[in-house]
Amino acid sequence: MNRFVHRIVSARTRSAIPKEILYQEIARKKVVWFGEIHSEDRIVAFQNDLLKSMTADGCESGKLHVILEHFSMDMQCLLDTFQSNPKFSFEQLKQAYKDIGTEGHNLDPYR
Repeated sequence: MNRFVHRIVSARTRSAIPKEILYQEIARKKVVWFGEIHSEDRIVAFQNDLLKSMTADGCESGKLHVILEHFSMDMQCLLDTFQSNPKFSFEQLKQAYKDIGTEGHNLDPYR
């Protein structure tokens, strides 16, 4: 196990900071870019926590845009369907993603 996955280091102070401090800083930003190792459970969990913190009190603008580069542009329809159709299950999303076959990442940690 990589023990550094959840260590957050301030670029300014070069020391570890609690994630709550990071969340407060991020809440004031208009754009957040979060790189990752795809499908890594601990990183996906951290991203989910981060998203929850950004939406807990509502976004200042009332909108939050999330871009998943695991999906190519021709897969946008899959995401749209998954978001808008409650009958389109996560299992169906995974199968449709696999059927297109251009990316091939494990989607289970994003459930």
